[in-house]
Amino acid sequence: MRTRSFVLAIVLALAKVIAVSAAAPPVQLRRLPSSEETLVVAASYSESDSHGAAAFPYVLESANSYSDHGLTFRIGGYGKLDVIHDFNAIGNTDKFDVAAIPTDGRLGENTRLHARQTILNLDTRMPVGTEDLRIFVEGDFFNGNNTSFRLRHAFAKIGGVTAGQTWSTFMDEGPGPRLVDFENPSGYIVDRRALLRYEHRHTDSLLIGVAIEESRISISEPVGVTGFTNSLWPDLVARIRCEQPSYHLQLAAIVREFQFQEDISGNTHDVTGWGFNFSGRWQFTGRDTAYFETTLGEGIGGFRDVPDAGPDGFGMLESLPVFAWNVAWTHDWSDRWSSNFIFSKGDLTNSAGQLGSAVGSLEYVAANVIWSPHDQVDVGLEYLFGKRQDLDGSSGEANRLHLGVWFFLP
Repeated sequence: MRTRSFVLAIVLALAKVIAVSAAAPPVQLRRLPSSEETLVVAASYSESDSHGAAAFPYVLESANSYSDHGLTFRIGGYGKLDVIHDFNAIGNTDKFDVAAIPTDGRLGENTRLHARQTILNLDTRMPVGTEDLRIFVEGDFFNGNNTSFRLRHAFAKIGGVTAGQTWSTFMDEGPGPRLVDFENPSGYIVDRRALLRYEHRHTDSLLIGVAIEESRISISEPVGVTGFTNSLWPDLVARIRCEQPSYHLQLAAIVREFQFQEDISGNTHDVTGWGFNFSGRWQFTGRDTAYFETTLGEGIGGFRDVPDAGPDGFGMLESLPVFAWNVAWTHDWSDRWSSNFIFSKGDLTNSAGQLGSAVGSLEYVAANVIWSPHDQVDVGLEYLFGKRQDLDGSSGEANRLHLGVWFFLP
């Protein structure tokens, strides 16, 4: 049903443009000013790939519609084929989820082809008073274990205010090393949340933002106890970002409070979480760029698919400390060839009451080469390695070879 609604919205938008164009002077292709020419056409730590978000370089302009209503739009996205070969057993054959690596010693080899990463989006803008109103909707087909439509972004932005679902304020939305795989490094913060955010550009290079965001909770329940989680308040998030042509630095902080309520007894466990995320990028030569990110906190493991809280030795929930870091390097061999190298590690301090099979640490390595034979076509080959270690000391490793082919809308 949501897929039909998304397609219908695109068709209606096209019908509107055709109707306006029929009653107006001939339509022409307009190039937006250079400040708008930031089109993110591929993966920035791959799940961030369209950033939903980027400005579009071409719009259809009709003299009447532009002067009367100022409406501009773009339909964007890409089709993608993934050819994946796993040399070891892994719980997710569509994306390289290190937390899904089995640690029971099982063997397995598998080849998988899919097109679930295909992305479609609709980006519209129009002036409202002295500001520009932007409405952006994007989806893909990575909905759980099926190929149904998944909403990625749906937000409106005017001035410094953003409302809807988009990238969390806690993550770094800046460009990062490009991956062929759709998953992200195990220690990298990336998530989309429903939010209300205000950002203020203090100077040309300094951006400050604050937000309230949807709180998603993941817990390890006490043994023999069932229940449900409540978010007592929205997550409170703030960040400060310094941007220069050759580098950027960002520091983000989060505070959250949530609760677990037992089904039978009705007892409640209140948990407080907090965290800091420090990240940056440095282009140190014309063809080389380095990246880093470090995350520290308690009760924020859910941002990377590990628990936010676990039971202590007395069966009460406590927030779980987490520390993660990533380093990466991008090298452009030429205008058409590039490579990316990423290492990531995440450590979770387990609680006394967690099972021995609980995730304790995750390691991730990726290296690739990407060729762009055409402005609308990219081909990438990537090697991935992951290691998971559990609380009881058991561990598992996985190796993957991944070929991806993108076809971008112009």
